[in-house]
Amino acid sequence: PEYNLIVCTDLLYNSIFGWKFRKELFFSPNIITTGFIDTGSELFKEIVRACAWQVYPSGSEGAASSVILGIRSGLVPIISRECALDTEGLGWILPDCSVKTIEAHIVKAADTSYESWLKMSESVKEHSQSNYSIGNFRKKFSEALVNLLGSGVTK
Repeated sequence: PEYNLIVCTDLLYNSIFGWKFRKELFFSPNIITTGFIDTGSELFKEIVRACAWQVYPSGSEGAASSVILGIRSGLVPIISRECALDTEGLGWILPDCSVKTIEAHIVKAADTSYESWLKMSESVKEHSQSNYSIGNFRKKFSEALVNLLGSGVTK
């Protein structure tokens, strides 16, 4: 209860989540539920400015794009393995998605000094720009095609 949480998700799409946690989502003074947020919007920029961490305990993903957008904005990730992202040791990958584990990592995050957080934020942002950019995707995709099809493919 001593921490603020902003939940950005379409609760109609994630209706089981919304129903299961309805008490927390709608009747807790420190939890704000926004619904889907356009990452190009001014509201997204305001949320990023107000937050330091991105907590994303997904149970099934594959390179979660919302996490990539968060780290590209400087949010330090606290994510599950199922997000399938390499954070280079910046932030935390949860060993499991139990409430107890998530809670422990949030407390650990809150106890992080501003200087340590700032260094992680800047590093994760740099990491995401070099590893999760369109240019890097093109390069990796071209390399995969060359490996798959052989040397007959030109860049």
